[in-house]
Amino acid sequence: MAELTQGKRPLSTVFDLLGRDENDVTFAIGWLLRESPEFFRLFLAACGSRSTLHESVLVRLQRHEREEELAGITDIEIVSTDVHVVVEAKRGWELPAKAQLRKYVPRLRRSKTGDRRFVVLTRRSGSSARVMVEEALGRSLGGFPVVPVGLTDVTRITRQALRVERGARPRTFLRELLEYLEGAGYVQSHRDSRVLVVSLASGMSEIGIPHDQIPYERGFYWYGAHSPWPKEPPKYFGFRFHGRLQSIHHVDDTQPFGAFHEVVPGAKKKYDWGPGVLARLGPAIRPDHVVKTGTGLPFGRHAEVDIDLLLTCNSIQEALAKTKKRDRLAREQGLA
Repeated sequence: MAELTQGKRPLSTVFDLLGRDENDVTFAIGWLLRESPEFFRLFLAACGSRSTLHESVLVRLQRHEREEELAGITDIEIVSTDVHVVVEAKRGWELPAKAQLRKYVPRLRRSKTGDRRFVVLTRRSGSSARVMVEEALGRSLGGFPVVPVGLTDVTRITRQALRVERGARPRTFLRELLEYLEGAGYVQSHRDSRVLVVSLASGMSEIGIPHDQIPYERGFYWYGAHSPWPKEPPKYFGFRFHGRLQSIHHVDDTQPFGAFHEVVPGAKKKYDWGPGVLARLGPAIRPDHVVKTGTGLPFGRHAEVDIDLLLTCNSIQEALAKTKKRDRLAREQGLA
């Protein structure tokens, strides 16, 4: 697939065309409310609202009322003959001010529906969201319930909708929404705790020390910019040699280079090469037991493994097999 950028910013999903601020995330959720009946049904349930026919619903994004009594711009309004939900969204950890929600009370009072409520879409979730919203806004405002819905709830709803949604078009947008929220930092990807385990040789490197000592003596590791190396830098590197896993390191920073001497001054010119990436590493995380390489993992082969499995299994090969099983389950659930 071709790479798409907007300026210097890569675009991975259709929603990235919007951007990643508070309004953009709201628009993406609003689009899914229209596109996916299952997402819509589950979202209403998370709001504590009654079910209503998807075909009879109007989803309004940033509705602006000029009439003084109804003044204000709502982020999302869900309106039908049965429900009227006003959603106020915040990107960060802060909550909307009570005065802001009060602007919309006359709008709900004029509504003829039986189920009318405010929903605060927040980065917080679960009991933390309930406590914070109740303290800041109360359980109701103007006689209408105030219900928190976390962005983690939105991702849970999206995954649930993927399991039951049958339409190809809504399923495409559900997957796009998950990837978009992950890229915007709202959602943890199931790959975020993955370690790229590589083998290190004992021979002398380009900088005059053994390859298997570079991460420990110099605190960095370098690799090529092309396959079989990943396009995106890994979150963690794991190093194996002498038939076992030696350590895991968080990747604190990466620096692409065109020629090796650009990032490692003093490197012997005959070893100058590129392009590549220099990864600066965090402190070593050592397993508390021997994690052998295992059979079927030849020298030079990389392994992408979940960090918890790598630290609890008896071999890298065992951890790799269990990681692949998790990936299969994620694909079956439409999450990968």
